[in-house]
Amino acid sequence: MLHTWKAYTALVRSLELCLEPNQEELDPDRSWDEYPLRDMAEKLPLMFICQLAGRFGAELLVKAKFVEKWLAKQNWGADRSSTFMDYGEHKRNRISEIMHMLMGIQSGRAALAEAGLLPQGPVAHHGDETGGNGENDENDENDGPPTTERAFNPFHSRNGVDGEDDARVLHENRLRRNREAMVFSDGSHPLTHDDIIQRNP
Repeated sequence: MLHTWKAYTALVRSLELCLEPNQEELDPDRSWDEYPLRDMAEKLPLMFICQLAGRFGAELLVKAKFVEKWLAKQNWGADRSSTFMDYGEHKRNRISEIMHMLMGIQSGRAALAEAGLLPQGPVAHHGDETGGNGENDENDENDGPPTTERAFNPFHSRNGVDGEDDARVLHENRLRRNREAMVFSDGSHPLTHDDIIQRNP
């Protein structure tokens, strides 16, 4: 059973060991996704984290300091919060899924804000829609474990996307997981997007 404190801290530690000092800046452009080019040693822990947080919620992930020890140390560029929000809105990979789940709970939003990954000012969440003053925030974690099939979607709600579009995004997420990719390279140059051929099932 991986839903334990030790398992989460071990997964986060594995990701820490994959951090490179000279990372390329993350590009929020929806036409380019760097995730397939990430090392398998990094993608494997992210896969487990995504599945665990999707099933049990992201509370233990926050307590294992995933945000501080790995997510915040990605190269978000000069405007960290803007790139972070755009990445979550445009990308369809395991990192963006985890980002959405973190944004779905109060402790996750607090960790992201502390790391400077949220823009200045309040981010709309389900308590705000009823005109609440934040008194119910303490109960956010008791609403049930957040999953990718959640009603709360801060990245899209800020642009006024409705539930129908959220359903479309979830469908794209499922397709993204099953997408096949082939990499063609003779080893004479670093891998680029042009070397990757992707095909939707």
